[in-house]
Amino acid sequence: LELRNPTELATALTFGAVYAGVLLLSAALSDKAGSLGLYAVALVSGLTDVDAITLSSLRLFGQEKLAATAATTAILLAVLANLSFKFGIVVSVAGRALAIRVLGGFAAFAAGCIGGWLMAA
Repeated sequence: LELRNPTELATALTFGAVYAGVLLLSAALSDKAGSLGLYAVALVSGLTDVDAITLSSLRLFGQEKLAATAATTAILLAVLANLSFKFGIVVSVAGRALAIRVLGGFAAFAAGCIGGWLMAA
């Protein structure tokens, strides 16, 4: 595994492109399909990265194009999708033994996120 400097221009440009794509897709689907469109983008983009959908949702909220509930729900869905994806990687790469060890922590984190979302709703 080759580690790269996160401050390199290529890394910054890649993140900028992903962020712009998620922002445009979030705004377009939010306009066309309402919150459900945004939630679909959150689930898909959240699989690999939650930064872009988080920033996009907060930007749309700041521009008053998105309600607070929709923004927090989109972020929650992205976080849960990302957590599920990471658990899948643990299962497929490290096997059942490690998956059982990390399941408690992953479940506690997910429960905390959902609990916080429910209290805020």
